[in-house]
Amino acid sequence: MISKWQSSPASQDYSVDELMVTVMATQFRDGDQCCNGMSSFIPVAAFMLAKLTHAPDLVWLPSSGGLESRPDRIPASTLEAPLWRDSIMYIEQYGDFWNFVLNGRWIQKFCVGAAQLDQYGNANNSVIGSDYHAPKVRLPGTAGLADMGSIGKKLYFWNPDHSLRSLVEKVDFISAAGYLGGGDEREQLGLEGGPEALISNLAKIASFDVVSRTSVLQYRDARKPLPEIARELKVDAVLTGSVLRAGQSVRITVQLIDARSDRHLWSHSYERDLTDVLALQREVARAVAREIRLKLAPDEPGETRPVDPLAYEAYLKGRFFIQKETRADHARAVSYFEEAVRLDPDHAPSWAGLADGYT
Repeated sequence: MISKWQSSPASQDYSVDELMVTVMATQFRDGDQCCNGMSSFIPVAAFMLAKLTHAPDLVWLPSSGGLESRPDRIPASTLEAPLWRDSIMYIEQYGDFWNFVLNGRWIQKFCVGAAQLDQYGNANNSVIGSDYHAPKVRLPGTAGLADMGSIGKKLYFWNPDHSLRSLVEKVDFISAAGYLGGGDEREQLGLEGGPEALISNLAKIASFDVVSRTSVLQYRDARKPLPEIARELKVDAVLTGSVLRAGQSVRITVQLIDARSDRHLWSHSYERDLTDVLALQREVARAVAREIRLKLAPDEPGETRPVDPLAYEAYLKGRFFIQKETRADHARAVSYFEEAVRLDPDHAPSWAGLADGYT
């Protein structure tokens, strides 16, 4: 018997959240036993989608509540009662749940979010800042993530903010061990399982690994040949670019280079008015992704609204100073964000930056 969804035409319009749910659902197999952390509505929707499509015998156990629940709606917090409705059995969180999880035969996969995640899958949900006792931001805590990362579970992270703030070179605090410093460090500690995938608002970039900006910046003034740099970074291709501003216009030139042969694979230049700089960023990102045969998530409606050029310039300066550690730099960042929201009150990223500066 063919269900309605199987015979319906493919959707031509979908949101970033829906794409994240779909990509995450592909990580689960029929017969898998999975659980999720708090506020994990993306994984919950992915479990339900997988059961409806390719994994009908997937077993789903929320971190608190009921086994195999069928909620009328998915609440923001996956500890809320609506998620337990119509379960085949109820689970007591602090006893039965952990008895199931600690038993090595059950619950192999754990889906969870993290405020910071580094290239080795080390996760931070504890503090932001270099001083644990006086952090810039104190986060909710591990909420079971540390346990799941140390008892052999496979970890599937989800993050709707694919940015330098959340995907970092080194986490400020290790709430849950990934592969630590890389290599076999995790194995040497006798830890099984570990991070398997990250699903972000760029969806999943399959087997393609993007080296972090911090790792690349050390080569900015290097005189080494490109193939040598590529070998050190362990990459197959390098994307280079330049930005030129003239009055109210901005020109971006990008080149994709085969790292092994030092041969240009593709290059293009883009020129726009500064008011369209956000649309230009997305156009360049999509063009690069298309050339390397990847697909990025579709933009949400309204994300490419015109922006005041002076406001955007102040916002970029604010973002530069907010990455630094000193109080003086944070004060400068706040002043730039304040200028940005004054010039363009509808520019949401400037308000977000201002909130960062105040925390």
